[in-house]
Amino acid sequence: MKNIILIGMPGAGKTTLGTILSRRLKMPFVDTDQVIEEREGASLQKIFEARGLEDFKIFEGEVVASLNLSAHIIATGGSVIYSQDAMSHLARLGTIIYLHVSPAALEERVNNADTRGMARRPGMTLAELYNERAPLYRAWADCTVAGDNLSPESMADEIIAFISQGECKKS
Repeated sequence: MKNIILIGMPGAGKTTLGTILSRRLKMPFVDTDQVIEEREGASLQKIFEARGLEDFKIFEGEVVASLNLSAHIIATGGSVIYSQDAMSHLARLGTIIYLHVSPAALEERVNNADTRGMARRPGMTLAELYNERAPLYRAWADCTVAGDNLSPESMADEIIAFISQGECKKS
């Protein structure tokens, strides 16, 4: 089985959903944010503060592009979408699922935007970040799952249906 790769904004539920899919599909789970933290021995926020926005995005892309996994659930950091090399690599490795969550829902979910290591320009709002990234997520997605009104379990049901039957509700 190919990898199932989850992309989307911070707060979209990639890690939560990845854990559920891992359990239900009996596939190992990898969170690329955790891989980055382990390689650097620091939190994403500290890495981001030390490296700055552009260097962090380059570093994240290099780490993700170096992954050599099969039959895994992979949750990516929200900013991986900026790396053409990383996204091309992920597309070769498996099926890319975009977890779409509206800016309003993100505002409700993300209450620690300034401390969670979110790769964004100073002063940039979540809505502005969403507007910048959403077209990139859509462009790479094999399937889009709308997460505003679905539980993580229901989102997992949609992804499993897509993986097993090729049915995807594009949003």
